[in-house]
Amino acid sequence: MQARPFPARFDTRSARVRAFILWELREYPQRKDLDGSIVDAAAMLSRASVDSYRQVVTERGVLAASSPGNRLMLSTPGGVSLRQALLSITPDLAIHVLADHVIPYSAYQALRHGDDAAFIAIRTEALAVRERRFMAQFHVQEADELLGETDIDTE
Repeated sequence: MQARPFPARFDTRSARVRAFILWELREYPQRKDLDGSIVDAAAMLSRASVDSYRQVVTERGVLAASSPGNRLMLSTPGGVSLRQALLSITPDLAIHVLADHVIPYSAYQALRHGDDAAFIAIRTEALAVRERRFMAQFHVQEADELLGETDIDTE
């Protein structure tokens, strides 16, 4: 069996995106929230559906803003964007939040320096590589390309 490439867009009408969500919930069932509390990702998803996956970069025109690499399951205080909250966390908490949400330090640095496209690209690649490792455990053949179009299920 050959895997489909990592989805380019986060669209829950796609079976490939739903498979990504299941993998992520399995690999990271609990993760640190921005206030240091533990987030039960499956419970959060069951309460708020896919709205739990919030965008870090929300500006229009940013290449790949709809990518799964731009989506995180984190809460913020009212009126505070996810981006603002990420950039304001303390260094000791940042270590845990970044690890729990698969945000490589280089992606975080890109975000801090205003390079939104690099943040998304670096995090997307990190997610895709980890997901591929998981699939390899089940002898699923890698997709020919790392990233690919998000096919929408129509049936």
